[in-house]
Amino acid sequence: MTFYLHCFFLAAFETWSHSGEYVQETREMVQMAPKKWRGRNATTVQELNPKTLASGLDDYPRASHPSKEEYHLDLRCWMALGSRVMDRLAHLYGDDKSKSKYTEEASALANFDDLVQLHWSENKKLLLKRVKLGIALQDVTYLLFTYPYHIHFVTKQKQNLYKGFFDYGLHSDKVKLVKKPVKGAPGQYVVERSVVNKPRLGFVEDVFGYNSLFPLMLRLIPHESEQLGHILDKLADPELLWTKYGLRSLSRTSPYYAARNTEHDPPYWRGYIWVNANYMVLSALKHYGSLSGSYQLKAQNIFSALKENLVSNMAKEFNRTGYIWENYDDKTGQGRGSHPFNGWSSLVLMVMSDNMDI
Repeated sequence: MTFYLHCFFLAAFETWSHSGEYVQETREMVQMAPKKWRGRNATTVQELNPKTLASGLDDYPRASHPSKEEYHLDLRCWMALGSRVMDRLAHLYGDDKSKSKYTEEASALANFDDLVQLHWSENKKLLLKRVKLGIALQDVTYLLFTYPYHIHFVTKQKQNLYKGFFDYGLHSDKVKLVKKPVKGAPGQYVVERSVVNKPRLGFVEDVFGYNSLFPLMLRLIPHESEQLGHILDKLADPELLWTKYGLRSLSRTSPYYAARNTEHDPPYWRGYIWVNANYMVLSALKHYGSLSGSYQLKAQNIFSALKENLVSNMAKEFNRTGYIWENYDDKTGQGRGSHPFNGWSSLVLMVMSDNMDI
């Protein structure tokens, strides 16, 4: 078996090496070049948020207006993982040139300072929203005054809401699907997107979900960094991703949460619980929980609670229905989508056995 595995990885390394040279023709561009998924429809008026099918997170919200300026967090993280794999294979099967090339690339894509510069937001502009009066003064961090005559109370909770890792692009923070009458056809209508607020270039900060967790999931965050502590805090927040059944795919605070993408296209990666992403988060939590430091205990506690929630709910649903499901409802825990779904949802067995290395 070992011999056949060596043969497979040797052949794979040679193939992937040629593919990598084709995709990244100039190595100098690897280090800070933003990464962008292709294939988003910039001209559609039917979709609330144009899909990114190439990412595998089909309808997960990205910048509302696809443009050449946008770039995507999860793709950069996947490339960091891919380069790490290629570096390992190069040291097993490659020549000195290959070893040097892939070590340099892996180091560049794993550079945390670059990741923060490209994708971390400390922006407080989205906090300029009216907050109901009656907030206790001790909870108010500061006041903001904006035209015309608005006073905004910024609480500590809201101050942290839009800090995190995000995509970047041309984005409107308010779009909606509306019915429009068809000319010359009384009683008939089409459903199209209406852009209420003008899109602006910036981080897609009203979308916190699985995508924002990729630096955590792929272990790209240093274990003593402030960013790790912040992401762990957000993980355990029930208003965001935490449920008693597992981590939902999109925060309840996002305007895209549970939103249809078209008249006939229900939400998919907009709130439901997916086992593959929960597995990757658990794997990361186990990793960070093994490292001595400020966030070790917090990572361990979240790991234990998340594992219990995910496994117990899947077991309950299996006993109730006899199936492993594609995903699970974040409000009820009930299985939904395709079934039986014994692909990545069977990762629950790896979770139960504590075998969560990536």
